[in-house]
Amino acid sequence: MSILRAKKVTVRRFGNDNLDGFVDPFRYLGDAGVELTTSDARSVVLPYADIRAVYFVRKFGTNPERYQRLEFGSRPKLAGLWVRLLFSDGGHMEGIIPNDLLLMGQRGLTITPPESNIHARSVFVPAEALDHVVVRGLIGRPPYGSRSRPRRRPVGTSQPLLFPSGQ
Repeated sequence: MSILRAKKVTVRRFGNDNLDGFVDPFRYLGDAGVELTTSDARSVVLPYADIRAVYFVRKFGTNPERYQRLEFGSRPKLAGLWVRLLFSDGGHMEGIIPNDLLLMGQRGLTITPPESNIHARSVFVPAEALDHVVVRGLIGRPPYGSRSRPRRRPVGTSQPLLFPSGQ
């Protein structure tokens, strides 16, 4: 794993225990599970069935679900699909996923949490951890340059008369 690409993560496992470490954001999702280098430099592979969520955090040592809002207080401002994730252990979480089905992986979803500037920047949730996903809304932004602008009449043309005089 390249130290330049390594990202800090806190892996929340079922059973309320957390594991801090580093992952390569481009290759951490393996066939057998999440490939993680722990803070004491051990390389481990955690099976997807044991993982509740992988939080990409700013610093270690805090419980990501304790300091992270799990729901949006109002309609989100980010563009994408506003989803509510319902976990198999009864918990829930909301977030934004890109509105592009090609980016959705087979192994799970990566969401942007409600307050991505506080503790966790993004959260990966394995498909095995989810009971179901509910789409709360589509938050859209018009494509660049597609705003409707008032039409201008060409200069020099006048409106034709409906009842010409003289007849």
